[in-house]
Amino acid sequence: TVMDSTGPVLTVPASVSLGTADTSAPVTFSTSAVDLVNGAIVPETTPPSGFTFPLGTSTVTATATDAAGNTSTKTFNVTVYDSTGTRLTTPGGTVETTTERDARLGW
Repeated sequence: TVMDSTGPVLTVPASVSLGTADTSAPVTFSTSAVDLVNGAIVPETTPPSGFTFPLGTSTVTATATDAAGNTSTKTFNVTVYDSTGTRLTTPGGTVETTTERDARLGW
């Protein structure tokens, strides 16, 4: 009799980042798992792919369990950031940045 005592090999993203002009955004991602005995297994994630994440960094937990009850768990971060530019009104007009980098101004 062969005993299955090894958990599935779980693959998750290193991290996921998404810019938004809102205070939250739905984020999709992919995870997968393969077990030596059972083959492909669909992992469960909390929160799930497609969840609307708030601005900031959130942790996602992925879990895969094979038919023998062996479980593998991994986590990764989802970061939702404000992608709108910063607006600065000067005597010469309005300047708006369109990236996350610093804007240098002179007058």
